[in-house]
Amino acid sequence: MTDFIAQLEANHRKSIDVIKCLIDVDDQKYPENKAAATLCKFIYDSEDRYGLIKEAEEFNYFYDNANDFEILCNNIYHSLTDDGDITFVQVNNHCPVIVFENRWELNQDELISKNERAMYERLNAFKKERGMLPLHEHKIVFFDDVYSYIEAVKQYRIDSKIQQQRFEEWKKMNKRLADRPTPNLDEVEFGTPHLKEE
Repeated sequence: MTDFIAQLEANHRKSIDVIKCLIDVDDQKYPENKAAATLCKFIYDSEDRYGLIKEAEEFNYFYDNANDFEILCNNIYHSLTDDGDITFVQVNNHCPVIVFENRWELNQDELISKNERAMYERLNAFKKERGMLPLHEHKIVFFDDVYSYIEAVKQYRIDSKIQQQRFEEWKKMNKRLADRPTPNLDEVEFGTPHLKEE
């Protein structure tokens, strides 16, 4: 039993050493390796790293497990330096994600979840009932490289914070409006308006 635990600990330490090499941008010689290291470092530094990968469950618990994070980084390196089966995409103004498939082989059904598709169908039915124009297409934006993807994620985070602040301000305003005293109209005397005599 202790031998197996020692083996697990050794594998964990080895994975951590490999991760340190994979996220070291300055240590990379070739542009595609620098791009891969930049992306791995960006994911490593992100608190919301699980939301950056489409179908992240394929990489198990990479957000808190060294071995799985090493597998994710190796997959990024392989995709960017060898076969190119990696796509950076943003769907319907959600956080941009990484998809480990070739951009030209992706279709809309793979990018949009069943829940979101159903939500759009309900929204369109609601709009149609009220004579409004339905939403015809989902908004899908592809990013050309690692760097434009990272910038898009950073912009998304800024926009999300702004929206959150606006929502908090709206909640405070609604609370102030709800807390203010309302007049009792039964106590108000309503008279007829005074008209000028001719």
